[in-house]
Amino acid sequence: MNRTIRAFAALALAAACALANPPPHAYAQDGIQVAVKARQGASFASSLSAPCLGRFGTGTSLDFDFSGQKGPASTSVAGSLSLLSGGEAQALWGSLVLDPGKVFGVLLAPDFDPGLAAPQSASILSLRELSISLEQGPFSFETGYTLANWGQGKAFSPADYFADIDYSSGRPERRSKVLFRASFFPGSLSRIDIVAAPEILSPGIIAARAYGLVTDTLALGASIGYKTGVPGTSSSVLGGLELGFDLPWFSPYGEAALRLPLDGSPQFSEIKSSFMAGAVAKLGSLTLLGEYSYEPQGSARHRIFGLASYPLDEWLSLSVPLSLYPDAGALSFGLTLAAADLWGLDIASAALFSKDGIGNWSMALSSQLSVGF
Repeated sequence: MNRTIRAFAALALAAACALANPPPHAYAQDGIQVAVKARQGASFASSLSAPCLGRFGTGTSLDFDFSGQKGPASTSVAGSLSLLSGGEAQALWGSLVLDPGKVFGVLLAPDFDPGLAAPQSASILSLRELSISLEQGPFSFETGYTLANWGQGKAFSPADYFADIDYSSGRPERRSKVLFRASFFPGSLSRIDIVAAPEILSPGIIAARAYGLVTDTLALGASIGYKTGVPGTSSSVLGGLELGFDLPWFSPYGEAALRLPLDGSPQFSEIKSSFMAGAVAKLGSLTLLGEYSYEPQGSARHRIFGLASYPLDEWLSLSVPLSLYPDAGALSFGLTLAAADLWGLDIASAALFSKDGIGNWSMALSSQLSVGF
């Protein structure tokens, strides 16, 4: 936890210095923007075989999004401060036990200890982004707790070596990492990135990527990188390709990635591969998204994600996410009804049903009300 606090404090100090002392230049967009949203939610989670043993929970949150620019320097800070109780606090604690990578970017009270029982209440400060950037002509530089945003996939992205995707809510969501990025823009429709992620709770990675639009509808990308090893594994060379078509009603895309371990004399048979194919289709007001991931050497060789979204009217929308892991026999699907800007409020209710690999079904019901100011 102390290591996390020191890292965020250093980034915050660097952001303040960058805004206070930029190179001299007049920029029309200089200024600060702040957005705040208050959220109140309640949830109920249970096994379908024993619904009377379910857990109720509540959560009160304050989301914040701060961005500032002075000259060519800019900074962005986004996150939330939450008070959780009951099932919400226990669910958070359990997710940290199962996925220790979530600990970075989170300040929790009481302090997280996987050996202790989940508390009945918890306070949490979670950061989604804390970054600073600097633009100089066709070059830009960025560092902080942020996203690489490589690849084409929403749920699966083998060509984004830095992607850390959370599926616990039923919808995939990328989590930020500490990154250092240098970019060169040779034209308005192309870019070259070099990104490095230090070894913090996961292997270190450095990679380069070239990406651009070949035509108005075709995007291509290629990347190569190096990933450090952890105890018990060797370092490896990474390679990736990605492409996407942006068509009026049907937009297919795909990715492929290879990883070659560097242990002694690498053999061609040791190359590990992963592939993703996806598409977005629009049928009138209905939007359909589907992705399929295939990893021949992975523990979950086949993975499928789908999402259907439909606006019922100007304010109401309906969405249905689905995740399927055929090898493990796991399945989850849900239903979300959301109302945007209804009497100045955003309201959402969701139901998520899941089946694990041994056939146990569970459900999670939640409602949330939020207002921005």
